[in-house]
Parts: sequence; structure tokens; C-alpha cells
Amino acid sequence: MGPGLAVITSAMRSLLLALLALSTTAVALSAKPDDLTPEQQKQLDQDKIIVTDNTWRQIFTPYIFASQPVFITSDSVLHAYHVLLEESVAQMESQQALRMPAVLEGVLAQINPDTVDGVPPEAVEHAQLLLGTAARLAGSHWGEGTALDAAIATEVKRVEAAEGLHLPSWMKPGHGLVSIDYRVFKPAGFYTSSASLHRYFRALRWMQTVPLRLHDPTELEAARVLGEALWEEGSLPVLASLWTSLSGAAAAPALCLLEEFRRSPENVVEAASREVDGEVDKLFVFPSAALPDAKLMERTKSTRRPYPDPLDVGAWLGSPLALRLLKTEDDAVLKAIDANPVPGYPASLYGDYLDCLARLLEAPEPDAPPFMSTPPWERKSLNTALSGWALMRNTWALQAEEDSFGFPADEPYPGFVEPTPAFYHALGQLILQTADHFEELDALTPSPQLFAADAAALIPMVEHEAEGLRRRMQPWLNRPSTAGEPTDAEIAQLEKDSAVSEELSTALRPVAPIVEGLWPYPPLDAVTGEFKADKWDDVTGVFDVDKLLASLHEIAAGKHEAAFLDLTRKGFTTTLRKRWVELLSLTMKLESRAHRQLRGIEPDYAEEEFIENYGEDLGSILFYEGTSYHSPRDDAPLASSVFNQAGGQFLIAGTGRPREIRVLYPWKGKEILCRGAIIPFHSQLSDSHLTDKEWRARLDAPTPPASPDWLRPILSPDAPAKPPKK
Repeated sequence: MGPGLAVITSAMRSLLLALLALSTTAVALSAKPDDLTPEQQKQLDQDKIIVTDNTWRQIFTPYIFASQPVFITSDSVLHAYHVLLEESVAQMESQQALRMPAVLEGVLAQINPDTVDGVPPEAVEHAQLLLGTAARLAGSHWGEGTALDAAIATEVKRVEAAEGLHLPSWMKPGHGLVSIDYRVFKPAGFYTSSASLHRYFRALRWMQTVPLRLHDPTELEAARVLGEALWEEGSLPVLASLWTSLSGAAAAPALCLLEEFRRSPENVVEAASREVDGEVDKLFVFPSAALPDAKLMERTKSTRRPYPDPLDVGAWLGSPLALRLLKTEDDAVLKAIDANPVPGYPASLYGDYLDCLARLLEAPEPDAPPFMSTPPWERKSLNTALSGWALMRNTWALQAEEDSFGFPADEPYPGFVEPTPAFYHALGQLILQTADHFEELDALTPSPQLFAADAAALIPMVEHEAEGLRRRMQPWLNRPSTAGEPTDAEIAQLEKDSAVSEELSTALRPVAPIVEGLWPYPPLDAVTGEFKADKWDDVTGVFDVDKLLASLHEIAAGKHEAAFLDLTRKGFTTTLRKRWVELLSLTMKLESRAHRQLRGIEPDYAEEEFIENYGEDLGSILFYEGTSYHSPRDDAPLASSVFNQAGGQFLIAGTGRPREIRVLYPWKGKEILCRGAIIPFHSQLSDSHLTDKEWRARLDAPTPPASPDWLRPILSPDAPAKPPKK
């Protein structure tokens, strides 16, 4: 450990995460079964389930602050899978984002009129313009000062604006192309989390969107030049192959420039004489993914029905309810659903995930409670499947081609798990497969290079809030040790004074274990690591902004890579690998308990502990270690565009905040009122792509997105979701 570098233990990090959260008020669940209205109670008595208007910031909250039996839903563990998946993909993509400028510059170095023989100059220039724009979008300065600079600068400006329909001045209309919809260049999903990922998203989306039309002689020659240079440099073909292993075949394998050159350079020329799906052939530098649900929605739209219905996906996954609701549609929709390949085919991580969702829509186990064979439960299962689908599409934002009687107080009962053992088993297999994929990609171990990049990106964020933090923290930094232990009121004031924006709070998390200037309270003994409750010394729950900035500058300069690796080796930081293992263990326990519960076997001591601690365990997996689950960030709702019409609207599929579900679970001749949470599904049309932050703003608008008609029968009568308590 280098001099002046603060070593923060895992316990300290947990406290730090709690300190950085925006709110510190715990949300407690009411133990009273009579807090329902008469109408709600009547619905619960009739259907045995009801989704109330109570919401939370995170799905683990109701399982922590429960004062009565819980109902552990499949939604909760499915959400945990997505959080870890997104973290794994984000780490992989962040590494690619750092490499991308140099990769594209390496390709462009091989495309030069003086070194490319037998190719018309205009074709070489076209190749340079296409890939040079991608390079500039990725953060390179390639092309500045050259004759191409003005044209590239114009395209970069348009892409970054992400508005309107345009055609680059160096592309002629015709051959199946009139204009390009620049709205698709707006970053979405986790790609909005850093400037580096912003640039990476735009660069890759550009290469996925701008075609090389093979009936145009200039663009055909440009395709040959680009293909040879890309294949020679080698990095983009590897990246394309990586994404194919995760999401399946490219959107049009015969139209992917990298795929054609993998087979044979001559294929590019041969492709000019072919047509695919009745369209003039064209190539794209980088492939989009042919997600099976995206192909389905393309087939279920028509002139009478220009936008597909998310129920199409539900019916395709196997929901009898979705199929019944679609019976009112014309036969073409149902035929398209029947004709589409089954979920999970062809094999890929994405396909296997869809297959896992389909398990939720299968007929209940023979010994499942009767309420699981009723229409209300059918609606709940369809909601869970479509919410899971929306979460996955959010992670694939770039790669997707443009979807009551309680037990008496003297008979405490911990609660139940949603009895779907086949789903838990399939999810466990998927977790193993996912972790194995990202292990091979070296995306589960913290990277010193990413750590340095994170620190560099944090500097302007901290500087933006530095003045206010310095002013609020100064009294705490100057507090004499003779003042004694802070009172509860002082600690509450400290937590208020140290509050930072949600963006900065989230961004500080990766660097928390190794920076100076971030100190949790209460202090820890440097030798034993135990709390020193009788002393207030220089380790307090405060920000020292100047020390923090100095430390970030050093880390950004790469001075503390060895210290970072040492912390990781000694286990002071929880790696993604460990979180995946913990999620697998949790899922296996859910499967085991579901089987035993269906057989009427009482939970043993270990199972009771598991159910009682489920919320804390789930929160820890979701990066809320220690007691930081008391004040979770409001970042659970996500959304993404799953379909769009060029120049028209985008079909947005999203999730709402975790919402309370109450279940009357039949057990040994009694009905036990238990509570849990589901992830509600939403869809709506939008004039633009939406970031997750913009989607959450819509949820908080005076007129928020409505719940689907098919879900409303299990919702509280006339009760829209309330904002989460603070």
C-alpha cells in the first residue's frame, strides 16, 4: 500500500455506501392486515392475491423491514440476475470503450489512397469518412486538419444531437436508402453512465446503422477496402464474435461486413448480386443482434397494426392469457407468433434467458396452491415475464436491432417462496452459464485501467459539488476530539450535510475502497478493525473534498494500480465473480425450499433463517452491503426502445418501481397473509429514445404511464402506484 493511501475494509465500505445514499429513513411495513380498504380486502379474499399501491425504491426492501410473513417472488431473484448481468456487461463494454479509439485509428491507418492499390480514390475516401466518423465519435482526433474534417465534423455533430432524418452529404440517395433516422444515436441503458460509454455507444451504433450499398460501385469498393483493413487489425471481428456468443446470430449474417470477410473476401462481390428479404443488399461494418423477440415483433406489425404489442412476446413465450387476449387480432399476428422460432433457439445467452422466462408461464406444479391456477395469478406471471424481458432489452440497448388471516402473534411464520422450482432451476443454470461467459471475457475481475478511468471521470463530478461540500463539511473536519461521541441528532445532521447527488453517489462506489477523503463513522481501530465507539478521531463520517480530489488525480494517473490489485487479492472488495456465486447459492436455496414447500414440509431452522435474511442477502448482492439497504437509490425502473418506425414513434418497454403484492397463502388449513414485491411492466409510445432517468421522470409525472389493461384486474381498485416513501 503506497503512502498516504487509506485502506478501507469491507465493513468500512458498507458504512460508506450507507453514508453516500441520499436518504437514511428506513421504510417499515405495516403489520396490520386491516390497512386495506374494504374493496381491496374483498379483492384479496376473492383472488388470494392483490397488488397494492405501495412502492419501494428497491425490491429487497419489503423483505428486510417485514413485520409479518413474506412472499418471496420470482421477480426479486430475476431482478438480482439483471443487476449482476448489467454490471458484467458494463464492465466488459467499458474495457472495449477504452480500446475503441486506438482500434479504429489502427484500421484507418491501413486505408490510404497511397497504399491501397487498384481502388478508386472516391471509394477510399468513402471508407475513410464512414470509419473516421466512428473514430471521432469514439473519442479519437483522427482526421482533424484534413480535407475530410468538415464532413466528419458535420456527422459527429448530428449524431451527438440525435435528432431528425438526414443523409450524409457523401452518400447519394437511392438503392433502398433515402435518409437515416438520427434519433437512434441517443445513448440508452447503462451506456448513459459515463462519457466514455456515451462515445462508445454512438460509435458502434453508427457502424451498425450506416450501410454500404453493394449496388453502388463506390460503396462496393469501399466495403472491400474496409473489410480487408478491419480483418487485418482484428479487434472488431473479435468483438462481433463475442456479442454473437451472448445474443445470437447477427441481425443479417449475410449482410455483416465482418462476417462476409470471415468466410471469404470474394463474398462481398458476390453479395452485390443477391437480395435478402426482398431488399437491395447492403453491408454494415458492425452487426446488430438478431434477437428472436425483435424478429417476432417485426413480423407481427402490419399496415393496420404499425406497432407490435408486447403481448405478442408474452404469447410467444407461452402465456395462455396473452394468446387469449390476442385472439381479437387478425390471423396474421397469430400465424407470425406460431412461425417464429421457439425461445432459446438458436442457442445463446439471450435465447436461454427467454427460455428461462418461459418456465414462469408453464402450468403450475400439480401440488401448487389453488390460487396459482387462477386468472389473477396468470396475470401476475405474465407481468413478471414481460418485466424480465424489458429488463433484458435494457441491457441489450446497443446490440439489439432497432420489446387475509395472519397467524396469531404466538405462532410466528417466516413466510413462503413463490413455488416455481422449475424456474429457479433454469435460472440457476443460466447464472452458471452467464458467469462462465463473462469469466472467459475477463469481465468479472476489477480492472486497474477501468479503475483509473473511473477516477478520471469522477474529478469533474466532485469539482461540481465541491464548494457546497467544503462549506458543509468544514465544521465536522474541525470538530475537536474532546467533543466526545456525537449525539444521534449530530449524526443525523452529519448524514444530511454529507449528502451528494445520486449521480455522484453511484459513481463513487467503484473507487470507494482506495481513495482518501471519504471516511465513514464510527471510526475503526487500524489494527483490529473493530469499532472505536468511545473515541472521535480523524476518521469520521465526512468528505474531505481536497483530499478526495488529490487522491482521484493520483489514481487517474495510474499511481496506485498495485494497491488496487492488492485490495482485490485480499478480498477487501467484493468482485462480480463473488456476487454471481452468491446469487447462485440464493437461487438454489429458493429451488430447494420451493420443492419442500410444495410437499407441505415445514421450514427447518436454516430455511427460516434464509427467509428472514432474504432481503439483506439480496441487498448485499445488489451492491447494498452492510446497512446501506436502509437508504436505497431510486434506480430500479428501467426502459428501452424495443421497436421503432423510421421517422415515427418508438415503442418503449419498461418497468416501474417495485410494487407490493399481498398473498393469502394456504398452509395447513389456514390462509397466511404474506407480502412481497413484483416488478410492474409498462409500455407506451414515445417520440424519442428514453434514458432510464427520463423514464423515471415519466413515472413521477402528474400523468404517469398507465398499467396495461390486462394487469389492472390484480391491482388495487382505482389505486395508482404511490411514489416510494423517503
